[in-house]
Amino acid sequence: MLSSKGVFGVLNVKAAIARLLIPPTRLVTRYVRRSRRWLWSHLIGPYLSWRDYRFKVNTEFGVLIEGTTSDNIQRYVYYFGIWEPNVHAFLRARLQPGDTFIDVGANIGYFTLLAAKLVGPQGRVVAIDASTLAFEQLKANVARNRMESVVRCVHAAASDSEGIATLYAGQEDNIGTASIIREAGKTSEKVRSLPLEALLLPAEICAARVIKIDVEGAERLVLKGMESVLSRLRPDGEIVMEITPELNGGDSILQILAGHGWNAYALMPHDSLESYFTQVRLAHAVRICSPIVKRTDVLFSRMTADRITYPL
Repeated sequence: MLSSKGVFGVLNVKAAIARLLIPPTRLVTRYVRRSRRWLWSHLIGPYLSWRDYRFKVNTEFGVLIEGTTSDNIQRYVYYFGIWEPNVHAFLRARLQPGDTFIDVGANIGYFTLLAAKLVGPQGRVVAIDASTLAFEQLKANVARNRMESVVRCVHAAASDSEGIATLYAGQEDNIGTASIIREAGKTSEKVRSLPLEALLLPAEICAARVIKIDVEGAERLVLKGMESVLSRLRPDGEIVMEITPELNGGDSILQILAGHGWNAYALMPHDSLESYFTQVRLAHAVRICSPIVKRTDVLFSRMTADRITYPL
């Protein structure tokens, strides 16, 4: 039987071997697509992905992100160079040079940086996040890529009213689950909360081409706080929102926006682990005609159609 010292020795050896394997497996996973599925299923997923490996890597679209593989989003950026491939594909199709993008729940800035690349020096990105931990990483990633002239970072919780909110920390392996609605972690912090109208400049509201909202259950509060600005958005303005029925009451969100003339479409296919293994990005969204029963990335648009297809 191994002593406690012997057990720790074995664990240390395993950790050292894992650290040696992480960089080469990442290179194969990133650049040899045929090997992705096997490597993830047999090696990376069970033995490597959850380890705390600090990194600086370029994304698929050429920006530098620093992070750790112990966090869910950062892990996928490290191994695949991309996060939520189908939302990524939608933004690439929609955002043009000179556009404005509003990122509510920006986390460490993946979609913020993607948008900044797409809208260019004449465009504008507003990145909003309530978590101090995520916000510091967001600012650092923006500065690392010298995008301060395009991106305005705002440290606050978008909500339905002005005040002070309790932000519960996210899960240890996913800082993006921080929420003012539900307690996911063991710690919390006090953050300022304001309606989206108060967080944005008038020109940013009128110019917004896409508003992305992903705030872990507080989406309905964000929507209530932005009802007054919906009519001021540009005619082709669109909203992309993550809806998880058990967290944010998806049907009521659809009803509120429908009352303002917005139709709901599901981005297809739903982002999943499988979407990281395929080269195909199916660029379309399907009209939602029944209650949402599972996590769905929803496109809200004033277009009326059964299906929206967008060129890549």
